[in-house]
Amino acid sequence: MGHTYEILAYRKEEMWGRERAVREDEVKELERLFPSTFNNYDPLNRHICIRPSTPCPVLIGVRGTNPEELKDAYGHLTLEDHPGYLIYLTNQGSDHHLIPLQGSEPAPGGSYLLPATVAGHPRRERGGHAFVTARGEGGFEITLAAYRQTGELRDILMQLRPGDRVVAAGSVDSYPGTLNLEKIGVVEAPPVKEKIANPLCPGCGRRMKSSGKEGFRCPRCGRRAGKDAAEYRVVERRHLEGLYEAAVSARRHLSRPLKLMGDEERRHFLEGRLLP
Repeated sequence: MGHTYEILAYRKEEMWGRERAVREDEVKELERLFPSTFNNYDPLNRHICIRPSTPCPVLIGVRGTNPEELKDAYGHLTLEDHPGYLIYLTNQGSDHHLIPLQGSEPAPGGSYLLPATVAGHPRRERGGHAFVTARGEGGFEITLAAYRQTGELRDILMQLRPGDRVVAAGSVDSYPGTLNLEKIGVVEAPPVKEKIANPLCPGCGRRMKSSGKEGFRCPRCGRRAGKDAAEYRVVERRHLEGLYEAAVSARRHLSRPLKLMGDEERRHFLEGRLLP
């Protein structure tokens, strides 16, 4: 996936550790005015991503694919007096950290591109984090995790159903069996049947009540019906198919933003492959 660039402006030593005065309105405009830049601002969390959060010598860092446009973006910003900048060639936004897996089980400490089939219903746990069990092509089970900070990824994860085919990108930390999502591709989301009401009793017309594993029972006349007697509707889910990514402030530096991925690269991703 090639390389990218980052322009870093450095602070005077007497400013190290002090608050960085960076105008939010200017940072919001960067990607519109300078389209080759990326990961500047997180509108979901209202977070300025070009400003470090540590007391380091860096004032700001803007990433992009065009070094000349990076200079223009830097010039657009109103910044404190500082000695200057440097432009670095980097592998940020490259997905170079991902290892495509075709059947083998991911090991802790690695980052992977993993084709899988959803094997359970998603669940949301305390803190707003979302999880779903999936089965890799080698038959192993793994939990896909989308944490609160990832934004849209949680909502997508909560819409998945058993049988959906996905390609998950993310890291497996020291806790084995859980992949922390950076991106996910929904390859196939078949229609599902959704229960909308208990059945009507064929004898007296009253709405039947659930009897657990036995199906349904009429509270008036006692007639019974199987589980399949409930009223269902078919829900189309093709709109869910596509690529999704974590919120800007939750992305790892190496994770490739969707805005940088062309059609061929997206096709490769959905096939569980990366462009050379």
